[in-house]
Amino acid sequence: MAEVVSDRGRIGHVAQGDTTKVDFSELVDIGELRGLCESFTALTGAVTAILDTEGNVLVSTGWRPLCTQFHRVHPVAATNCRESDTALAGQLAHGETYNVYRCKNGLVDVAVPITIGGKHVANFFTGQFFLETPDADTFLRQAKTYGFDEDAYLSAVRDVPVLTETQVRETMEFLTRLARVMGEMGLVRESLKEANQRFSIASDSAKLGVWDWRIPDNRLIWDARMFALHGVEEADFPATFEAWLEVLHPDDRLRCVAETDQALRGEKAFDTDFRVVWPTGEVRHIKATALVLRDANGEPLRMTGVNFDITDRKQAEITLQSVMEAANDAIVVTDPMGNITYWNRAAQQILGYSAEDVLGKNLHRLMVPERHLPAHHAAYPAFQRTGQGAAVGKTRDLHARRKDGQEIAVEISLASVRLNDGWHAIGIIRDITERKLSEGKLLLAASVFTHASEGIMIAGPDGTILDVNDAFVEITGYPRSEVLGQNARLLKSDRQGKAFYAAMWNTLSETGQWRGEIWNRRKNGEVYPETLSISSVRDAQGSIQHYLAMFSDISTLKAQQEQLEYVAHYDALTRLPNRVLLADRLQQAMAQANRRQTRLVVAYLDLDGFKEVNDAHGHEVGDQLLVALASRLAEALREVDTLARMGGDEFVAVLPDQIEAEASVPMLNRLLSATAQPIRIGNCVHQVSASLGVAIYPQNDEVDADQLLRQADQAMYQAKVAGKNRYHFFDAEQDRNVRGRHESLEHIRRALTKHEFVLYYQPKVNMRTGQVIGAEALIRWQHPENGLLSPAVFLPVIEEHALAISIGEWVIHSALAQIERWQNAGLYLPISVNIGAHQLQQPDFIDRVRAILAEHPDVTPGRLSMEVLETSALEDLTHVSRVIEACRAMGVGFALDDFGTGYSSLTYLKRLPVRKLKIDQSFVRDMLDDPDDLAILEGILGLARAFRRQVIAEGVETVAHGELLLKLGCELAQGYGIARPMPAADLPAWAATWRPDPAWNNRQPAQRDDLPLLFAQTEHRAWLAALENYLKGLRELPPMLDPRQCRFGQWLHAEGQARYKGQPTFQTIARLHRQMHDRAAEICERHPSGKDAALAELRCLLDQLIDEEMALLG
Repeated sequence: MAEVVSDRGRIGHVAQGDTTKVDFSELVDIGELRGLCESFTALTGAVTAILDTEGNVLVSTGWRPLCTQFHRVHPVAATNCRESDTALAGQLAHGETYNVYRCKNGLVDVAVPITIGGKHVANFFTGQFFLETPDADTFLRQAKTYGFDEDAYLSAVRDVPVLTETQVRETMEFLTRLARVMGEMGLVRESLKEANQRFSIASDSAKLGVWDWRIPDNRLIWDARMFALHGVEEADFPATFEAWLEVLHPDDRLRCVAETDQALRGEKAFDTDFRVVWPTGEVRHIKATALVLRDANGEPLRMTGVNFDITDRKQAEITLQSVMEAANDAIVVTDPMGNITYWNRAAQQILGYSAEDVLGKNLHRLMVPERHLPAHHAAYPAFQRTGQGAAVGKTRDLHARRKDGQEIAVEISLASVRLNDGWHAIGIIRDITERKLSEGKLLLAASVFTHASEGIMIAGPDGTILDVNDAFVEITGYPRSEVLGQNARLLKSDRQGKAFYAAMWNTLSETGQWRGEIWNRRKNGEVYPETLSISSVRDAQGSIQHYLAMFSDISTLKAQQEQLEYVAHYDALTRLPNRVLLADRLQQAMAQANRRQTRLVVAYLDLDGFKEVNDAHGHEVGDQLLVALASRLAEALREVDTLARMGGDEFVAVLPDQIEAEASVPMLNRLLSATAQPIRIGNCVHQVSASLGVAIYPQNDEVDADQLLRQADQAMYQAKVAGKNRYHFFDAEQDRNVRGRHESLEHIRRALTKHEFVLYYQPKVNMRTGQVIGAEALIRWQHPENGLLSPAVFLPVIEEHALAISIGEWVIHSALAQIERWQNAGLYLPISVNIGAHQLQQPDFIDRVRAILAEHPDVTPGRLSMEVLETSALEDLTHVSRVIEACRAMGVGFALDDFGTGYSSLTYLKRLPVRKLKIDQSFVRDMLDDPDDLAILEGILGLARAFRRQVIAEGVETVAHGELLLKLGCELAQGYGIARPMPAADLPAWAATWRPDPAWNNRQPAQRDDLPLLFAQTEHRAWLAALENYLKGLRELPPMLDPRQCRFGQWLHAEGQARYKGQPTFQTIARLHRQMHDRAAEICERHPSGKDAALAELRCLLDQLIDEEMALLG
């Protein structure tokens, strides 16, 4: 029951015995009342509602969110609302003028009864306010009880106004008078209703048929129009309800009977349409409306109405329906509440819902994406009132949600139509998803064209330039306006001949595209290289519409390649060919000897006594000595000869076109004489000699370049053993005796049969992230007598022998089997194996690899990779390249091992499609102390970046090695500083516990402009070592003492000053560098007795300098 909170007034007595039901909505203009209530709400902010005596809401305005969004939507709270309303209605039925009460949910409401002719027909409500400040704790408990969002609920409570009883009393005086006016209006309306009934019966319109059904005696009274409408003659019509049913279309009879019964019971007005079938068979559509007149007890006496022909309208509706159903666009109609009343076939195709799915459901909840719903809800009330809105009468691009949840782009044209019950919306919806995608692609293409870093040119079929992008202008120097309409030939450099262009156009004609490198000319006349890609664009008939050319300026890359080619082929100190170029020259010389049927002499030269000079006078003097000797040796040779430096104090001379081996003796003596001549460096005279080992090609047995060099090397050692300063020819018989001392091929074959070979695994890691990225499989011989043997003991024995292939395949099998075992244990780790050149160049290598992989189906081929030594002599690079490509197609990758130490680094890198380069440990191991090794290492990393190859460094033995590699941009590594090779069983535990040194964690590479700071650390260590040797008397001259003349000093006062000027750390570096050089000059000048202490002081200064350099690097 509702709680009474104020006095109730009395009104005139309501007769309780009169039970005749009065429909209040039929006696008043609900639309007018709604407008009146809306105005009242707008002026006062008060809520209103008119409910009939059965609780049906006829009008509602201004309801508080606390009710609409919380109480009325929660099942329990809504029950409280209904029970409160029912209690109030019961109290009002006893004649109260108004009632103020508090509902079960805590708000105060007021109700006024509306009476017509003494009958209580409806109630006028206002309220949803408080009479005192609400207790927040009470409503907080209520929010928790009902599970409401507490903050939102309390916010809605705070929005409810607090009124005084005086305000309530004054408001209710007004509403009581308003309710009385409503009752009087209804009474007048009821009188008018009866007058209208009599008027309707009496009216005789040419288009209306008037009828009267006398219900008690079942007698129909029709006027002439009624007979004409139904196609019957008056004389033939029995004038009963049943006779009328017989005239109706059979499919409409049951419905008409049901609607008549509903009207007689007072459930609804009789307002329907139906079909009649004329005797001629013609079908007509009739609209019928009627009123039911009742006696004092409410029993139906008469049913009086009018009929009119709506056949033409129905045909128009059918035609319109057909057109709407045949439309390609979705057509959707909604009622004033936004519920769907029409949905055509195209709507189903576009949005996925059938008409049965959506009719009667709210369009916004079905189609509008969640993020747009608040805006729709906010705007829709204005549409309901006015039929206007931001989208009405316009065509807009929006997003709609399909039945499957997918959002699509749509174009919506919206119109509004006002009917009796309010504003209806009609929408025409078109799916524009494809159009939007096309527009997006066009925008993307335009953006790519404009902002691409590559030059782009579009030309017509005749080569006329139609358009260019900004990059074209930047690269060529031609303004866009200057080239449009010109022929693309204006860019020609004449570096390429007619044959080149003929081949280009032939390829373009046959395949539709051409790619390659070409030299073109800028506007300023400069010729530059570029990578160029041309594609032909054809129309539907296959005719060329235009050509699309994309190009990049590779001038910088070409310059780097040339520099790297020189570094890769020539010794940095002596400027002589290095190992790489020597290998090429030796191969050419061997081929030439075969063609000309001459002899080739290879002399391997090692200096005698050079180490003593180097140790006594320092590396700087030793380097000067090597340069002088290289010049003398080169002068002693012919132009056709090649002199190369192998490294250290070793040289190789290639002497082609020798008739007999003895003919080379004078030349060998000249080499010995040139080496033995004294050389003055500074104030000292130095003298060394040479031991020469000589090998001859061709021989009785087939030998390759590697073997020829090894033979000359072995002979050189024999010359040293024989007393030095002499030459010694390689003796094949003696070599066979030497090789006989090694394990025989039979022993190795037996070891393979007895499973004496094992694989050890050295982990490979990412030093920055700490990830273990794989392991390298390394073969060992578990010899039953000699223990674990290194591969250097037995692998050279089986080179070029079939046994090398058998052992190589055993390694692959064993590695795959180990991958399987690790996988079963939960460790997924790739393994790389070493592949010899002999095995790699076998014709059936690909088939053998495929067969081995097939024997291990549980292993993904991508977990196996192969490493080929960069020092391997690969004779047929084209074949090897195809082999690597075929393996890669199977998923097996390749790496180039010991990169930088072999014969043809750049050639291999350019022609072999390997994924990784492994930097030889010799460069990594000494990079902390040898600036030359560091420079070579940085060059290799630059080469890898230029060729887009991944790099892994071997020989990482200390934390400092790793730090410097990371600064240079090399993250992947292996070496003793990470882990030694280990048995397979030990690796899982190691992988689970290994963590990188903290100094490596997330170490970022240095910028290119900062590389001098990195190089400086190595240069400083080498400088301090040279100074120490000088103070110890091990070298004749001190290192550079002028702080402005050393390489770091030159950088410090030039690029460094420009880059870091003003930074305190840079100023500290400059001060420490100058202080270190000044102190060194002082020590060298005075030769203090306490040189150890002085050196310790310099080391301390060097450590500080390196720390500051690292700090500047960040």
